[in-house]
Amino acid sequence: MRKISVTTKLKFYSALAIGVILISCFAKWLVPFDPNAQNLSIALMVPNGTHWLGTDMYGRDMLSRIIMGAQTSVLATLFLVCLVSVLGTLLGVFSAYKGGAWDTVCMRMADVCVAFPGLVFAIALASVLGGGILNAVLALTIISWPKYARLARGQALVQLEQDFVKAARLDGTTGFKLLWRFIFPNILDTMLVTALLDFGTLLMELAGLSFLGLGAMPPTAEWGAMLSKGRSMIQTSPWTVLGPGLAIFLAVAIFNLWGEAMRDYFDPNLKRGSRNA
Repeated sequence: MRKISVTTKLKFYSALAIGVILISCFAKWLVPFDPNAQNLSIALMVPNGTHWLGTDMYGRDMLSRIIMGAQTSVLATLFLVCLVSVLGTLLGVFSAYKGGAWDTVCMRMADVCVAFPGLVFAIALASVLGGGILNAVLALTIISWPKYARLARGQALVQLEQDFVKAARLDGTTGFKLLWRFIFPNILDTMLVTALLDFGTLLMELAGLSFLGLGAMPPTAEWGAMLSKGRSMIQTSPWTVLGPGLAIFLAVAIFNLWGEAMRDYFDPNLKRGSRNA
């Protein structure tokens, strides 16, 4: 049986992930019903030909709310991943390049952020900041950037010791030009793979904050908040929980598989022939 090539896997999972992102972007035009329209006469209706995934306690179409929830959950997580990866990478690389007091202060700040259990710290921060998806994103940003800063710092220190970087310095290349031409390109693959593999974790943490009432506020459709609303009816109306739960599962699985495929593609130990076999 022929083994599926790494490139084929990457293309397949890239298509799935991009599909999820596109659904999130165009959710407003894809929903069959208004996701916030209430109709108590059809509250908790079982899945049928009209409402494929049933309705919730307020008679809102579950399929429409799950699709619209992707716009909140997936796009907010995408913004969060971009924010923490870019912020952490910049701080880590500049810490490696500058050294001295800058490096010490930045790494001590990272130590403080990771000294507490991550999600517990995020819950405390979100409680102080107040509800709302943006405050939840801010809370998770504060606890997540140290991972990227430490990784980027370590990668940058290795690159700064390479002969071609030393030669560039002797040739007069310094500052941002040195980082842009020789450091960032050589650590980009590692940081990109880390960000993709972190997507699922951050999506679940964001959904967890919404589940606790510290994320998206009603009537905004968000998968974690939908799980919270439906958890008391899991035995009598299981579709109110299974729908958003399955959406979270599929999104996390797709982005994790995309990250793993990207990691395999960039793996230096993987021969060119095995990529395209």
